[in-house]
Amino acid sequence: MNDVSLLPPTTTAAVTFAAGADPVLTQVPVPTPGPGEVLIRVKAASVNPTDVMTWRRGRFATGEEVPFVGGYDVAGYIAATGRGVTTVRRGDPVAGMPRFPHPAGSFAGYITAPARHVARVPGAAPEPEGPTWAELAAIPLAALTAWQALVDTAGISSGNRVLIHAASGGVGHLAVQLAMYLGAEVTAVTSTRGRPLVDTLGAAHVVDRSEPGWSARIPPQDIVLDTVGGEVTQQSLDLAGHHGTVVALHPYAHDDLARSDHRLRRMLVEPDHAALAGVLALHHAGHLRPHIGARYELAGVGDALKHVEHSRTIGKTTIHIA
Repeated sequence: MNDVSLLPPTTTAAVTFAAGADPVLTQVPVPTPGPGEVLIRVKAASVNPTDVMTWRRGRFATGEEVPFVGGYDVAGYIAATGRGVTTVRRGDPVAGMPRFPHPAGSFAGYITAPARHVARVPGAAPEPEGPTWAELAAIPLAALTAWQALVDTAGISSGNRVLIHAASGGVGHLAVQLAMYLGAEVTAVTSTRGRPLVDTLGAAHVVDRSEPGWSARIPPQDIVLDTVGGEVTQQSLDLAGHHGTVVALHPYAHDDLARSDHRLRRMLVEPDHAALAGVLALHHAGHLRPHIGARYELAGVGDALKHVEHSRTIGKTTIHIA
């Protein structure tokens, strides 16, 4: 593909974070891909709860200090490749969550990434022939989290009873679809506001968590996906069968429960080229449909972070990068 628009400029727009301050739209140098890396022309990114925590904390969990360019999820074209890259080539549409939990810096026009931290989008190139860039940017972190929780950590099997908390959330609504695709009997727990989306996903059982006594009516589950934390973790253990597994997406919490109850497994998502290619293939085949609940431009990243922070998102919140 010889699109002149892929030729990188020397600087690019980016949104930088600093603790206690609103994100700032600025210009930064376009990076150069090193050996084993690619340069991505970013078309879309998405906002995850971990973006909000990173912004409010003023540093990444891995210690990188402010100011820094935020963003983990990315979708875009390969603009250049470093030495030794064989998995993708210039012009390929790709998506990924590079370097996580280290900064990817996807709230920018161009970023570099390890080549195997992204995967080529299968089928036709996005827009107008294929899926939108927003859909592709909504997939990596949330879908990889769901896949690694259900498949790699819990070892899901066809016929398992699987309960998913916050089923209208970014991870939750994709986890419902993945669990169903893998043959599970899914119970999707959601808020009243999120129920219209969850009702469209096709789960065997949909439960409004505002209903009194709902948990007492749930039979023992083989797998419970705890996407919420706090008191929901103990509730999840109460819902799991004696030999069930609770996968909690907050690896730094509940040390006491993790020591006392072998059913609790805490995980942190990580880049995985094979699994990423797999979930993108499921999306291409129509088995995984990300719901975009809110869209913002790059200059609106601050508003997008506040939107997610106050739990107003149903599905995913995405950032369009012109």
